[in-house]
Amino acid sequence: MSSPSNVWTKLPKLAAKLAIQEQAPIASLWVDADGIIGFANRRFSETMGYAADELLSKPLSSAVPSLKADYWQTAWWPLLESEGHIDVFPLSWRHAKGIAINCNASVSKIEVAGLQFAAFYLWPLPAGQEDSGAFLSKDATALLQHLGESVCLMDALGIVRYVNKAFCRLMAGSEVNLLGAPLLELVCPGKSQLSNVWNLLQQKSSVCECEFTNLAGKTLHIRMTVAPLTEDGQLADRYLVSIVDITEQIKIARELEAQNASYERLASNIPGFIYKFRMTADGAFSFPYASRGCEEIFGVEPAKVANDATPIVQTIHPDDLPMFQSSVLESAMKLSPWNFEARQKTSTGDWKWFH
Repeated sequence: MSSPSNVWTKLPKLAAKLAIQEQAPIASLWVDADGIIGFANRRFSETMGYAADELLSKPLSSAVPSLKADYWQTAWWPLLESEGHIDVFPLSWRHAKGIAINCNASVSKIEVAGLQFAAFYLWPLPAGQEDSGAFLSKDATALLQHLGESVCLMDALGIVRYVNKAFCRLMAGSEVNLLGAPLLELVCPGKSQLSNVWNLLQQKSSVCECEFTNLAGKTLHIRMTVAPLTEDGQLADRYLVSIVDITEQIKIARELEAQNASYERLASNIPGFIYKFRMTADGAFSFPYASRGCEEIFGVEPAKVANDATPIVQTIHPDDLPMFQSSVLESAMKLSPWNFEARQKTSTGDWKWFH
């Protein structure tokens, strides 16, 4: 058996590991859980134009404007703690001269002597990235520009390569500002939604919802859909992203939830069945709100009659059903209070009267 090389027997391993980090051809940056920079290797400093140790003890946002301290602490760090590593994604970095430089990056959580930090690794985007014109034909571009829906095209790295007018309005930015930017940075989702958006951009899911703040500072709730494009029947490493502003829908839904909560508080102190009744133009009945008394009286869960009153109507005695229906129609046409008595079948098969 050959004897160990003199290099490996004499090499101080710790010093060698540090030298590898410092002299590596890939730019590297270390950041702690608070978003404070603790190390930038030589390649990073040279690439971004900083002097040695110039970034030490400065916030991460000094190098990555989109990663402010609170966003790093509440969204990115928890995701790293959960996943341990985030694969390749595009990120805009700030050069010492103030120039924005887009690079691919990956980030891993590192633990040494019980202390944790994140290590970023950077390398330039591949040369010869396609421009927006190469992504679409003129006819397709003209069609998308006149859509009312916000649409963009991104490449396999998540870089925006085409935007329509509606997308610019939604983002409150010009085409010049938006093209070439990573979509993840434009959307910049919060802590609870970052992993969902990340999975969407990695094509692990096709739809997600999130809140984001556009370039004008307006917070919107959006639904994003990503679909891969094909060329001659083959996947083309480009993706159509549709973004719909659902802020008003979310607002209405929350107001309805608040209303239902107030009804529930009221109903909890009143015996019987409290409800909101709706009849559509085609004569369909439903109970958009039904208190817990619905189950106590009719044996039907409130959720089951939110869109269709049939489960309750079916409990009414067949002989009383025509009068029930005519009394409802009369109340609706005259906009008068509804009063009615009928027999109703219980879950045990017995008949009882209700008013």
